[in-house]
Amino acid sequence: MGIKSLFILLLCLTLKGVALAQVFFPLVTRDGVLYHEVSIREGMTLFSISQESNVSSTQIKADNPTLTDNVQLGTTLFVRASRSTFTHQAVSGDTPFGIAKKFAVSLDSLIASNPSLSNGVQLNQKVLIKNGVKRWIDAQMNVPVEISEGPVAERSFRTFEFSDSVITYTVKNGDKLNDVAKRYLISLSELKEFNQLRSSTITPGMTLKIPMDTHTAPVSVNPIPPKNVFSANPSKSVSKPMPLTPKPSNKTLRVGVFLPFNLDSVSFPLKGYQKFAFEFYMGVMVGIDSLQASMNGDVYFFDYQSKEESIKALISAGKLDRFDLFIGPVHASECEKLSAFSMKQGIPLIIPLSVATLTDQLRTNESLFMVASEVTSQVAALGKTLGERSKNEQVILFQTGLAADTLLEKQFIQDFYDYAPKNARLILANETMLKAFSKTTSPLNMVCVSQDKIQVVNVIKLMRENNLVALYGLREWTELKEVNSVFDNQGSFNYMSTTCFDLEGPRVKKFHKAFRVAYETDLSKSVLLGYDIIYTLLPWLSGNKPLTTGLMTSFDYGKTVRYYHANNGMKPCRFVNFKHQQDDSWK
Repeated sequence: MGIKSLFILLLCLTLKGVALAQVFFPLVTRDGVLYHEVSIREGMTLFSISQESNVSSTQIKADNPTLTDNVQLGTTLFVRASRSTFTHQAVSGDTPFGIAKKFAVSLDSLIASNPSLSNGVQLNQKVLIKNGVKRWIDAQMNVPVEISEGPVAERSFRTFEFSDSVITYTVKNGDKLNDVAKRYLISLSELKEFNQLRSSTITPGMTLKIPMDTHTAPVSVNPIPPKNVFSANPSKSVSKPMPLTPKPSNKTLRVGVFLPFNLDSVSFPLKGYQKFAFEFYMGVMVGIDSLQASMNGDVYFFDYQSKEESIKALISAGKLDRFDLFIGPVHASECEKLSAFSMKQGIPLIIPLSVATLTDQLRTNESLFMVASEVTSQVAALGKTLGERSKNEQVILFQTGLAADTLLEKQFIQDFYDYAPKNARLILANETMLKAFSKTTSPLNMVCVSQDKIQVVNVIKLMRENNLVALYGLREWTELKEVNSVFDNQGSFNYMSTTCFDLEGPRVKKFHKAFRVAYETDLSKSVLLGYDIIYTLLPWLSGNKPLTTGLMTSFDYGKTVRYYHANNGMKPCRFVNFKHQQDDSWK
């Protein structure tokens, strides 16, 4: 069984009357075989189970090695299920979704076999079920349920094969058809065809049917070969931790991904963290497709900004107890809650984005793995690199005079001299000296580690006019709109980072091309981050593969004691003309 995800979507169905809520024993797949997962109730015997399921007692015993002739109450048995084609006669209360769910087929396949179902189900209508499963009803759990008029929230679980349902979506103000297609990971042309749209124009209030089976081939890339990357030490006085090698595990993994979908109040166009969540989700999905041949497990997505799936509520309900690994969240307060739980349970926790302030709880969690480039690690990497190059090149540190920058400037000075030759000299410059150096006629390296917008813009404007000056800064500069507003073809700076969103890189180009073919949308940094974590970091943490470099992200972790794992997989990057470039030439 390949890795699959269970992404909860809310479906609104209009029902009325009183119905008998039939509860089916779950269907599960083990080693490629489909089973009913049966909880033993009062009165069940091995003989009665064999008779009711039409599976021999010998086969049941073979599939459940610890089973004896006397089955125990409360135990779980796996009883083989089979698929076949048959006809179902509709009864009162049947809906297309209910029938699809009952016989474990996708709703779109059901409608394809019975086109009239797109207009609803008629009493006593004969419905053709192709390749369906006659579900085993848990008779003791069937109870009358009052179903009121109006929308009723029903949960649907979507696999990464997108094979279980069609949902409806009501167009809101500001929606674009391409945004809707992107959200549900289907092509624009398929969405138009499914809704018989002649153009991409949609209007508020319009209802769109969303087919969850995309019929697209998985997007994947060739196996990623190991690559040597630069790893930074905080200083020579602190030795680099020994490489961390997770123990191999052959168990089926349960991975929880916590993202701020905020489905309770989703609106388009997506912005901020919500946009990050949906794009990261797309990347995780593609990563799972690429892993299906080599790993087994389940990936559960939790919308931690929804009312029912806050991290506190999930922990209190015991819904996170049996997980093997967590990814996310991205809000500091939620990181704190999940980190405390992961630390207590010993469950690895991957934090994809940087956390502004590392609290003692986060800092002392040995199960926590940071992915993003922390500022102190960036400064350490710059200090080491420029210190080693200072024998033949002049290095200047611009000191802003701001209290907020003092600690990082002191760190750079320490790291520089830890790795510089004995005769090397680091020049410390104030703003007056900075202006003078901007007119230099000799090559030099100018360093600024400030995060103050005014200071950053000032140093970029001064240095961009002289191509003899190589400017070095922080990755965070690339996200400042003030910085982007002053850039032109002559403006650039270098930085060290664990991530470099280089769209011109040959491996990323190949991936981007396949991604566009499958989803008709452009690649984003969030997509690649989700992909790299699932396809590269997840197999390593589960002991299945060596740690390698992803399409955008480098990973390098060492053993720590009573301390979180910082990512030291730094690589040299350049930001020029609004683009990121991985550039080994200045390392």
